[in-house]
Amino acid sequence: MSDDASAAVAELLYREGLLLDRQDWDGWLALYLEDAEFWVPAWTTEHTTTTDPARQVSLIYHDSRFGLEERVMRIRTRKSVTAMPLPRT
Repeated sequence: MSDDASAAVAELLYREGLLLDRQDWDGWLALYLEDAEFWVPAWTTEHTTTTDPARQVSLIYHDSRFGLEERVMRIRTRKSVTAMPLPRT
């Protein structure tokens, strides 16, 4: 990966974390296209993560932005017990 690409990725990750910490849910959702796939794999061992969200457990998996929008709605309406209190990024 080039230095420019690495810097762009780092900036995007920083911006995403900042939007989440500020609870700017609309700004955070704007980072994702409608067909975005959002996946946080689970750990199978201390050093290995899962590799297939269709066949293995995941910490979070949404196959489109709609899943993220639902997650934000649950946070805004306080219907997400897993996000109370909200963690910092």
